[in-house]
Amino acid sequence: MHPKFFPSTHFISILIFLLSHHFPISIRCEDSPYVKCNFPVQCNDEVRKIEYPFWVDGYRPDYCGHPAFKLDCMGFKATIEIMYRKYDVININYEAQILTIARVNGIFPEGTFCPEQNATMDSTLFKYTSNTQNATLFYKCPPGFEHPATWKFICLKFGALDHAFFVLNTSLATELVSICGAGVVVPVLATAAQGFMNHSLAFDQVLKEGFEVKWTVEEG
Repeated sequence: MHPKFFPSTHFISILIFLLSHHFPISIRCEDSPYVKCNFPVQCNDEVRKIEYPFWVDGYRPDYCGHPAFKLDCMGFKATIEIMYRKYDVININYEAQILTIARVNGIFPEGTFCPEQNATMDSTLFKYTSNTQNATLFYKCPPGFEHPATWKFICLKFGALDHAFFVLNTSLATELVSICGAGVVVPVLATAAQGFMNHSLAFDQVLKEGFEVKWTVEEG
């Protein structure tokens, strides 16, 4: 009979050393910096989950998302900055890659705020959806001006209430420039625009409902 072989403790130690160098032990998942990207973040009831390409400063590192998609969560409200302008985030549809946003400070207690600058999007990242229409607002139409395809309302501009005209027809908007001066282009939801024109929605509600953009960005 051959004597039984029992490897020495010294031999086992050498074997473990060699195996660990030729076959390095995998890093545990919890040691990976990207684990922080899985921490649940919720801004409010509307924005219940935040995933790539979005990230929240102070809650997740910037490598968890795209630089242009940083969200701020302040006072139970999510905001995003696009082309140096802040927007309230109303909804994020990850499956369709559609973001619903509204201008920050669009509503004032004294009355409906008059947007004074055109909304501009980064066209490399955002495109308006078919549910979004461009409305043109005119503030300098002459006294007594009326047109059947315009909707008159009162809004707050430079601290004073004034008349404004809402136009959806782009051809008419081009024609009215010679009469009313340059208008301000504001994206709105088509359903909200119809609600305003049939008097079921006030203009401040149209602004509050915001508009939709589809984002395009490489997957992380």
